[in-house]
Amino acid sequence: ISIFTCVMTTTSRTHRFAVVSDDRRHETAFATLALEKIDEWVNENVPVYAECLYISDGASAHIKNRNQAFEISRTPRIRKWLFSAPGHDKNACDDVVVVVKHFTTVHNFRCSPVDVIQTADDLVSNLRSRWPNVVLIHVLRSD
Repeated sequence: ISIFTCVMTTTSRTHRFAVVSDDRRHETAFATLALEKIDEWVNENVPVYAECLYISDGASAHIKNRNQAFEISRTPRIRKWLFSAPGHDKNACDDVVVVVKHFTTVHNFRCSPVDVIQTADDLVSNLRSRWPNVVLIHVLRSD
């Protein structure tokens, strides 16, 4: 399972996202698609805003060429994106990853072998209700 975490802040609120997929290639295309899915969710669920700030881990490694930068810049609103070192407890994204991994592990230890989380769909369907402050988005492998 690939997991892309991001924290998006507007002037009124902070939103935490975990985009999960069964495609194990955590690469530039997945990061771009994850941000696209987050943008779709924001457009449907967040009131009108002029500016938003994205914070993600290791993002500079995801944006390797001008095409990815162009895709990210296509949004009509102002966007800022802060990069930080992944997995070093230096930003809010690390907290989202810790929550995802912790609850997945706890769920797998407590349930029967038939009900363990093995796919991204399992993760979203079993754990979405436990994380009211984290928006879980499932990206299909075919996307």
